Amino acid sequence: MARAVRVGAIDRGTLSYRSGVRRADLVVVCTPIGRFETVFRQLGKYLPPGAVVTDVGSTKRRVLAMAAELLPAGVHFVGSHPMAGSENAGVEFARADLFQRAQCLVVPSERVDPQAVRLVEAFWQRLEMRTTRMSADQHDRLVAQASHLPHVVASALIEVAVGGGSLDVAATGFGDTTRIASGNPDMWLDILMSNRQCLAESVDELIDRLQAIRKWLDEDQAGPIARFLKRSKQTRDAWIRRRYEEREIEP
Repeated sequence: MARAVRVGAIDRGTLSYRSGVRRADLVVVCTPIGRFETVFRQLGKYLPPGAVVTDVGSTKRRVLAMAAELLPAGVHFVGSHPMAGSENAGVEFARADLFQRAQCLVVPSERVDPQAVRLVEAFWQRLEMRTTRMSADQHDRLVAQASHLPHVVASALIEVAVGGGSLDVAATGFGDTTRIASGNPDMWLDILMSNRQCLAESVDELIDRLQAIRKWLDEDQAGPIARFLKRSKQTRDAWIRRRYEEREIEP
């Protein structure tokens, strides 16, 4: 907190829930999901009526259920998930372009005040993000594929390399592919377990594709593998162009 004040990331900080939120219009919860229950219980004691609460958690069905149970009537919760970040934690790793044109998924409950949803969307848009509304079910399914599965795969690749003795000869490609395995293990355990059903389905989908590749290799079928590689390259290249085309700072 002292470092954040020193570099100008925040104006002031406090470890007290009471002084931190008692006059707040908008509260953003940025702890690991495993601590949300405790945080929501404490926030509920001090939030003023009409306050809006959002979060940056990577799963939403469980989070919305906790908010509905633990936050008091008159406080509005709107789920958020900014799709931006890195494996590093701490204000010293802040980046000027982190949110530029990145997407923030906004996940309102069915009965939330529409004005609260608009406030949360405006907050992220002021940070130069694009906002997309979706249901909690849709959110958890999509991020299982696009975020949670890649983390599991990166971690598994590390273990494959260690088991096979190849880690000492690994180079840039291996480092790029496994970068996210350096994320906080406690935080990622919370994420994976809170979205375990959708993640399990995504793991099954990946296994199906790996089994197809294994079959092509066993049968010496270069054609399907070539098409697979070409299709993946074209899809990723197009995604990268869309992802960064409007950024002021180049990737």
